[in-house]
Amino acid sequence: MQVGNPLEFRNDSDLYQKFEIDGPLYVDGDLNLIGANVKFNSTIYVTGKTTIRYSRIQGLQDDGTETSLVIFGKDAIEISNNNVYGDEPNTIRGFFYSEELMEIYGVSSNLEIQGGIFGRKVVLNATRGQVRRGDPIYWGSLLIGYEEEYAENQQNISPSKSRLRVIYNPELIKNPPEGLPIVKDLDVSVVKREMH
Repeated sequence: MQVGNPLEFRNDSDLYQKFEIDGPLYVDGDLNLIGANVKFNSTIYVTGKTTIRYSRIQGLQDDGTETSLVIFGKDAIEISNNNVYGDEPNTIRGFFYSEELMEIYGVSSNLEIQGGIFGRKVVLNATRGQVRRGDPIYWGSLLIGYEEEYAENQQNISPSKSRLRVIYNPELIKNPPEGLPIVKDLDVSVVKREMH
């Protein structure tokens, strides 16, 4: 199915908007999943930017096996603020591909991608252990967010407790679609920032 610009699933209330997508989509423009609880069995081709925020992504159940989500983006992909403050990760069976910047956050989010990621530039932001919402932050009388309380001694917490995990799943992508690049060399640089 082809859809126009942008394709947006947005729910600004406290409850997630629930729906299922089964089958391929071609989005000629931006794809925005904001405040949604989506079950996918789909490959989505996006010509614009992809934004996934405040959402829960899962697969459909097919004879006891969970299906997957594959996104091919011509532009940037941002995945942030999903499963915020959760102690257990939202596990996504999926593969995310961007011809531009891919930025994924696991700071207040708690996310595990079982499949893979690929981008011209990939930026992963994460902390380890539990994160709690602290005191509200006001700008004048306007609530603009909350202080976040991170687990102490980040450097002493096992990397297995990271709030962002990407686990390569060869079963999900062992027969990749035509045109998916094969990576032979990979350089990873880690930037450590002090938590205040």
